[in-house]
Amino acid sequence: MKALIKIAITGVVLALLFSAVDVHALLAHISDVPWYAIAYAALCYFIATYLGTLRWTMLLKAEGVILPFRHLLFYNLSYNFYSVVLPGGKVAAEAIRVYQIVRDTGDANVRGKVIFPTLLDRSMVVAVSALVAVLFFITAPVAVAFPWWLPYAGVLAVGAIMLTVFLPVERLFSFGNGLAIPKRSTLQSLRDALTKYRSRPALLLSTSVITLLMNVVIASGIYGITLSLHLPASYLLVFEVFSVGMVTAFLPLTIAGIGVREGVFAYVLTAASGAPIEATLSVSLLALLALLSVVVVGGVVEFYRHFIRHEKI
Repeated sequence: MKALIKIAITGVVLALLFSAVDVHALLAHISDVPWYAIAYAALCYFIATYLGTLRWTMLLKAEGVILPFRHLLFYNLSYNFYSVVLPGGKVAAEAIRVYQIVRDTGDANVRGKVIFPTLLDRSMVVAVSALVAVLFFITAPVAVAFPWWLPYAGVLAVGAIMLTVFLPVERLFSFGNGLAIPKRSTLQSLRDALTKYRSRPALLLSTSVITLLMNVVIASGIYGITLSLHLPASYLLVFEVFSVGMVTAFLPLTIAGIGVREGVFAYVLTAASGAPIEATLSVSLLALLALLSVVVVGGVVEFYRHFIRHEKI
């Protein structure tokens, strides 16, 4: 039922998007984009997946979990696939990433060491994108309906959340103390993991930089599509608007954020650059097409590994 609801919402959102634009103009813009611009955008998504795997590898090593990079790359590709096809979306896909490691290693004890770095791996994407997004709303000349102080509050909120990884703020609230919980409870495991990562600030900083670099690479692919349409938008603007779209994609409203991300990207880019909404929506839809190419490859890899080769570590 949940899957059907998400499919229905995704269909409604896409229908609203197409009803708000001149479809003939939209198709004309799409047809003006050369195939190699779309291929470059798809390549950028694959490069970003590679960088994301590098970040995940570094976080797992901090927990003493050392796995072949090739396998982790396959898990990330399958994550892209499962985030679209599973009713639970990105949350279910994260659970699949953890399950795949436990299944392929045959070691049930590794699960506790994998969960936190896997969640931290995905949380970095949200945090970095959110920080860029709120900075955009502070600096960009876009008319907005919220109070002037809200973006600044957003920067402080995101910054505070990111600092919780570096600083033991839970001690201020006696995190987990006095509770009748087992020694190795979820709360205690979280405290232990946070302590371990806080002792390695260089690791946290380097993985945050990799996260930012991932967004830079993906935005360069989208910018290539923008250039092919001769839109009045700089690379920096495309990068910032892409970050805004990334944040909205994590809202569990539609399948993998499809429709919401594209609509927000098109609307904000039009508001910031003055480009026609049909042109900016065409950029967003072609970027989605590039992303779906990674999803398809992830599905093929997953099918090959577990239904043909039955591959394990």
